[in-house]
Amino acid sequence: MFLITIERGCRYREAGADAIFVEAPETVEEIRKVAKEIDAPLVFNIVKGGKTPPIPFDELADLGYRVGIAPGVLLTAAMDAYTRSLQRLASEGSLGDVTYSPIEVFKPFQLDVWEDIDARLNASTTT
Repeated sequence: MFLITIERGCRYREAGADAIFVEAPETVEEIRKVAKEIDAPLVFNIVKGGKTPPIPFDELADLGYRVGIAPGVLLTAAMDAYTRSLQRLASEGSLGDVTYSPIEVFKPFQLDVWEDIDARLNASTTT
């Protein structure tokens, strides 16, 4: 099955794909084989505890992998913080050392931009 995956990646590249992602190679040898046989910028999915074994980033880059995605890294960090906060709330009955106001929480998501859009939309519907 893995050979079919490599063949498919090569065909996608020939058809004009800008980058190729092979789902879940299960050994370091498969990771290397993808890089050797598919002549394209490669995408690597980094999932702790997934089917693909860990491999150093510099080795991935040397092999030809150009994009690394880690879709779960922030989610798992957030889940850890959620768990600790809820445990503290349950055991202490308080929010503990929570230091962020709602505005500070949303600021990285450009809250001010969204508030400006909202204000302009509301102004245009009242005129």
